[in-house]
Amino acid sequence: MGKIIGGGLPVGAYGGRKEIMDSISPVGPVYQAGTLSGNPVAMTAGIATLEILRDSTIYKTLEEKSRRLAAGIEKACTDARVPAFHTRIGSMLCTFFTDQAVTDYATAKKCDTRRYAKFFHGMLERGFYFAPSQFEAVFVSMAHGERELDATIDAFRDVIKDF
Repeated sequence: MGKIIGGGLPVGAYGGRKEIMDSISPVGPVYQAGTLSGNPVAMTAGIATLEILRDSTIYKTLEEKSRRLAAGIEKACTDARVPAFHTRIGSMLCTFFTDQAVTDYATAKKCDTRRYAKFFHGMLERGFYFAPSQFEAVFVSMAHGERELDATIDAFRDVIKDF
């Protein structure tokens, strides 16, 4: 929640039931403060982000971009005959190098982490920073255009051809 509220800048955020939130100052007697509370630059960025997100087409566009990247990555693995399991929800996706479904931490631990490390470094050498661990995810943003998505898929294809 804080990442969205801060428009990408560091912000702390919390919430709770009405009776709990009503106990927080200025309404209630509990004072709450912190390093990331109410920073004017982060709050301005957050307000701007929330105003942009009022445009409902953004989520549709982000879904399309994410779907495009995920499909390209899956096709690259299929074409190269590299066993992989792919997950995606919204703009967040991950590739696991395995021939079995990944449904939880136990099945994720069984994946080929050495192959993932080789993949990570291969992508990094080509200028693409993926999550350094298969236990993390890749995020697509509105800043990613067709050119960036296609270049990412091409680099992915190039890296896994050596597997």
